[in-house]
Amino acid sequence: MRMLSGRYELLDPLGRGGMGVVYRARDQQLDRLVAVKVMPAQMLRDEGFRARFRREARAAAGLSHPSIAVIHDTGEDAEGEEPVPYLVMELVEGRTLADLLREASPTLGEAGQIVVAVLEALEHSHGREVVHRDIKPANIMVHRAGGRVRVKVLDFGIAKLMSETATRLTATGLVIGTPSYMSPEQADGEAADAYSDLYSTGCVLYEMLTGRPPFTGDSHSVVLFQHVNKTPRPPSQLNPVLDAFWDQVLATALAKDPRQRYRDAAAMRQAIETGTTAPGQAPPQTPAPSSARSDAPTRTHVAAPPHRTLTRRRLLTRLGAGLGVAGLAAALPAAHYISTRDESTTPTGEILNGHTGGVRSVAFSPDGKLLASCSNDETVRLWDAATRRLVGRPLTGHTDSVGEVAFSPDGKLLAAGGSDATVRFWDVATHVPVGGPLTGHNDSVYSMAFSPDGKLLAVSDDDTVWLWDVAARTTVGRLRIATDPHSLVVGVAFSPDGRTLAVTDDDAAQLWDVGTRRPAGRPFAGHTDSVYSLAFSLDGKLLATGSSDGTIRLWEVATHTPIGHPLTGHHQNIDSVAFSPDGKILASSSDDETVRLWDVASRRPIGRSLADHSDGVNSVAFSPDGKLLATGSHDDTVRLWRLEEGLASNH
Repeated sequence: MRMLSGRYELLDPLGRGGMGVVYRARDQQLDRLVAVKVMPAQMLRDEGFRARFRREARAAAGLSHPSIAVIHDTGEDAEGEEPVPYLVMELVEGRTLADLLREASPTLGEAGQIVVAVLEALEHSHGREVVHRDIKPANIMVHRAGGRVRVKVLDFGIAKLMSETATRLTATGLVIGTPSYMSPEQADGEAADAYSDLYSTGCVLYEMLTGRPPFTGDSHSVVLFQHVNKTPRPPSQLNPVLDAFWDQVLATALAKDPRQRYRDAAAMRQAIETGTTAPGQAPPQTPAPSSARSDAPTRTHVAAPPHRTLTRRRLLTRLGAGLGVAGLAAALPAAHYISTRDESTTPTGEILNGHTGGVRSVAFSPDGKLLASCSNDETVRLWDAATRRLVGRPLTGHTDSVGEVAFSPDGKLLAAGGSDATVRFWDVATHVPVGGPLTGHNDSVYSMAFSPDGKLLAVSDDDTVWLWDVAARTTVGRLRIATDPHSLVVGVAFSPDGRTLAVTDDDAAQLWDVGTRRPAGRPFAGHTDSVYSLAFSLDGKLLATGSSDGTIRLWEVATHTPIGHPLTGHHQNIDSVAFSPDGKILASSSDDETVRLWDVASRRPIGRSLADHSDGVNSVAFSPDGKLLATGSHDDTVRLWRLEEGLASNH
């Protein structure tokens, strides 16, 4: 095993991420187990980074609090060709809060204990001018013992270092952070401070109380946009057992304007302790005093956005150019812990590796021989569905993340739409681009669908759906969809007869008559949060919708009426839904890292969830014969599941 500085013996890796690798290690001098974080190679060549690493590590090492993981030592191993900076930390017992949330939300009492411990840690660090900048469940360790929980917050001081360095590393392909817990000011490219930590802590508390973060979506840009522009639902609406005081606590913690949040971590902690010890008593409202408005109303719901407006184009430009990478800075998730996670016995999906960024969409060719996938790595790939091998070289041309792929009904063309606001076509047989890209879209391409006859391509961008004549490469219509100016049209689907187009519209779905370009009937309304995915059954009689409220609904298309109760079981946003070719099974995927199969007739789940992915699952697709299910995930992988074996082993 490798030895660092002649003292730390690296035993086995505990976690990997954009910020390096964390190892279980043995301190030979003191004969104790520790966790050692080794920084990634692309950062090691930056002398400025190494100097900042030493400075920030020393500052973090000065923190001493029961709820902060101890930093024992820092150093640089000089025995190799290049110096290797490393950080030696306390090896923390327990599991990350992220792991616990994937299984079930903590009890209300545990949630209170956890958030109070995090706030006590922030009180200590903020008092010493150390801002965390990356409070999230993966950086919170929880150990249950004797009816109480012990909490340790990881990676203090490291996120600032990463954010300062990240913009110079965009060319290396380094991907940093998750947006679900970022403050509006971080999403808007501003510097993070103590108030940002309080907002992030509020996001964590919101998820513990409701089972989902305040905002979810099928891409980082969608989530960041919501942090700046949308108002989350009061937690008591998602969890009716909650007292109203939790709504008030989060109204302050999640205020868009930092000046309207709690003045410090102690004030937020005291408000929570007051409410949990005296449930009928409203928590004290103590927003930040400097520049606070004297006319600010008392909030009983999560506060609405202030004047700041982050446009979709501005956000996507930031993310693509690397300015947003600084805002996305994060330390290695689940970095150092002793895992006690129970391994699942669910069927294992066969992995197709090759993408170097999150896989956003998957689609089978009409003959089922090929599988297409696209990714945040700006490429499209074709796979042989039988051999699971990559077919040819990756298809390139997009200059930003590629979010959607679709085969033409005759299988001759492959279309891909991306965050560069273009759609590109390739000849499936030769892999040669066909014509120039479709341009003129106002924003990132969020969803696409060919009409059943292959003559039209529907493309959603921002609040509009464009109808393109595929042969002529000209637009034949534009449908202005979104009724809410802060909503995005993120899902489109043609009916099997091609006469109608289903689109998402905030918390509902709407049918449009393709011929008249006008809405057809009343909306499919019933979800309590944004609809992000939809699909027609092959006979066109049913429409499935998936929402960020964590539910799926089935609708009778002819009458626009819901069929039974919503399908529940996912814990976060439903990113994709798809019917099997025979219409008997519905597949759904979610940010909760799982895929679920449902019996359409009984509306009951089929077996256990498919949980092999290690990050949110963005897309699901059935093969034309219904024997395979393909999934694409933010964990950079595609997986193929044999449904006959999977269903048999789950029944």
